[in-house]
Amino acid sequence: MAVPPVTEMFQPITSPAPDWSAAQNWSAGLVPDQAVAAIITGGVAMIDPLVVLSAQITLQGGAACNVTLSGNQSGFSIGADAALLISDQTGPVAASLFAAGGILNQGRIDLAGAAASLRIVVQDGPAIAGFYGFTAPSFGNSGSITITDHAALTIAGTALQNTGSINISAADMAVIGGALAGTASRAGHIMIDQGGTLSLADQVAGQTISFGPGGGTLTLADLPDFAATNIVTGLGSQDVILLEGEQNLSLTTNGPVITLRNASSRIVGQFNFATPPDPATHFVLTQQQNGTILTLAPNPPCFARGTHILTQSGYVPVESLKPHDPVVTIDGAIKPIRWIGQRHFDIGSDPHSHDIRPVRILPGAFAPGLPRRLLRLSPDHALFLEGRLIPVKYLLNGATILREQTCQAVSYYHVELDRHDIILAEALPVETYLDTGNRAAFETAQQPAFARTQNWDQHAAAALCCAGPILQKARKRLHERAIALGFSIRTLTDIALWVDGVKLPYHRSATPTQPCFSLPADHRGVAIIRSPHFSPAELDPASNDRRALGIAIRAVKLGRSRLLLDDIAGAGFHPRAPDDHARWTDGEAQIALPAGRARRLQFSIAALPKAWHGPLEQHPIRLNRRFNLIG
Repeated sequence: MAVPPVTEMFQPITSPAPDWSAAQNWSAGLVPDQAVAAIITGGVAMIDPLVVLSAQITLQGGAACNVTLSGNQSGFSIGADAALLISDQTGPVAASLFAAGGILNQGRIDLAGAAASLRIVVQDGPAIAGFYGFTAPSFGNSGSITITDHAALTIAGTALQNTGSINISAADMAVIGGALAGTASRAGHIMIDQGGTLSLADQVAGQTISFGPGGGTLTLADLPDFAATNIVTGLGSQDVILLEGEQNLSLTTNGPVITLRNASSRIVGQFNFATPPDPATHFVLTQQQNGTILTLAPNPPCFARGTHILTQSGYVPVESLKPHDPVVTIDGAIKPIRWIGQRHFDIGSDPHSHDIRPVRILPGAFAPGLPRRLLRLSPDHALFLEGRLIPVKYLLNGATILREQTCQAVSYYHVELDRHDIILAEALPVETYLDTGNRAAFETAQQPAFARTQNWDQHAAAALCCAGPILQKARKRLHERAIALGFSIRTLTDIALWVDGVKLPYHRSATPTQPCFSLPADHRGVAIIRSPHFSPAELDPASNDRRALGIAIRAVKLGRSRLLLDDIAGAGFHPRAPDDHARWTDGEAQIALPAGRARRLQFSIAALPKAWHGPLEQHPIRLNRRFNLIG
C-alpha cells in the first residue's frame, strides 16, 4: 500500500482509557484511516468493540519500548487495506496485540529486527461478527504476516486460524497453548527460510508448510496431532523437523508420504511431502535428548560387493576390509580405515530401485587399465576427475558407463578414513565416506567414537561438480573414449502398435519413418505405440536431457483423415516443447482412436531413437527386446 500523506502520533489524554477512536488522542485531531497513518510509541491504545482498522500503523520503541493494541472488552480486526509495521529502527520494541474474543488480520503485519517482538494473546469473549469462518477465541490471519531479520512472533494461549500466508525468514515464530488450523474451504501457507524457526505446541491442520533457501527448523511438540492433511514442501538437506519428546522412532516411505512408528510399531505421525524427495537423498531420523530430528540427507556413496580397493598389500575386495586396515590414497599415502559401512538392498521390491541400481563402469572406460576390472558403484558415488568429485550418475553414457537394469539385489559398502579422501577402486580414484548425516542408512550404523556430522563445503576432499564445463569436459572424454573402443551410435527402427492386447503387423506400405497399421474392425478405441527409448544425454556429452525418449511423432492419419495429435495423445507422451512440430513418446504411449473403425492408421515420424552398438558385439548394449538397426 502507498504511504498515506498524513501521519498522526498517538498522544492519549482521554480517561480512563486511551481510546483509539477519540480524535483528541491524536496529534492533529485525525483518527487514522486509509488516508492517515498512525505511529504509536510506547503505551497502550484501546480499540472499541469490533472496530476494523484501516490505517498503516507503526508500533515503535524508543524510550518506552512496550506498546500494545488492545481490544476494549472485545475483539478487533486489521482490515484488508491496513498494515501493522513493527521494527527496531528507532529502538527496541516489545509489541502486543490483546483482545477478548478474537483478533483478525486481513491486511499485512510486518515484523523486523532482532530487538523487535510481537506477542498476540486472545482471551474468551464474543466473536468478531461479519467474518465468515472465523472461530472465537482465536487469532485469525487471512492476510499476510512477514517476520524477518531475527524478529520474534509469539501467539500465546490462543489458537491460530491461518488461511493466509506467513513468511518466517531468519526469524522465529511460536504458537504455544493453542492449535494451528485452516478452514474447511481454505488452507494456510507458511514459509520458513534463511534459518527461520517455527515452533508449534498443539494440533496442526489445514496448512502447507514450505522450506525455502537457507534452511529452517520446524518444531512439533504434538506429533500425533500433526494432521496427515498438512502438506510439507521444499525440505532440503539444510532443514530440520524436530519432534519433541519422541524417541525410538522408525519410518517408512510411500511416494511422498512418510509414516513414523514408535518402538511398539504404532503409528505416531505422518508427513505428506507433496512430491517425493530428490532421488539423491533419503530421510534420516536422529535421536536426541529432547526428541528426534527428521532430516533429508544425501544418499551415501558406496562400493558394490566385489569391488577391489588398493591397500598396502595390494587390491583387496571391499567386503574383506575391516577397521584399521591400511589403504592407499591418491597421493600415495598409507592411511588406516576407521569405519566400514554396509547395506543390502532388495532392488526388485524397492519402489526407488532406479535410484539405487548399481552403475557399471566397463574396463578401460576412461583409459587403458582405468578401471582395470569391471567397477560397480552406487549412483551417487563420486569419481575424482578434472580436479573435482563427480557423482558417477552424471557420467552415464549408455556405452561404457551404464545403470544395471537386471540386478535384483546388491550389497553396498563404504570406507571411512580419518577425513574425506581419495582412494583407488579398480585403479580409478574415488571418494571415501563423508558423514553428512546419513550414517544411519547403513546396517553397521553404530556411531564410532570419532563420528561427527560434516558438510561438503568445509570437509570434502575436493569440490563437488554436478554441472558446468568441467562435467561436460569429462563426459566428452568418455564419449571419445567409447568411440575409440569401437562403440558406434545406430538408429533403432522397430515400432510396434498394440490394440486390445494384440500386436498388429505392419501394413505393406510401411517405412521406418512412415509406419502404417491396419486396425481391426472391432477395436475398442485405445492403441499403444511402443518403441525402444534413449536418453539424449547418454549420446551427446553436451546435452543434459536425461528424459526417456521414444519416437517423435509429427502427424497421425486415420484413413484419409488427419488426427490432431494433441487431442488423441494419452499417457506416455512428453509435453510439446515450444515451436516443436512433433511430440516425443517415452517408448510406450497411449493413443485414443474412434472406436470400431477398421481403417489404416499411419504415423509420420520426425525422429527415431538411437543407441550405442558395442564393438564386434564384445560389449553388446542390452535392450529389453530385439530391435532393427540402421547402420
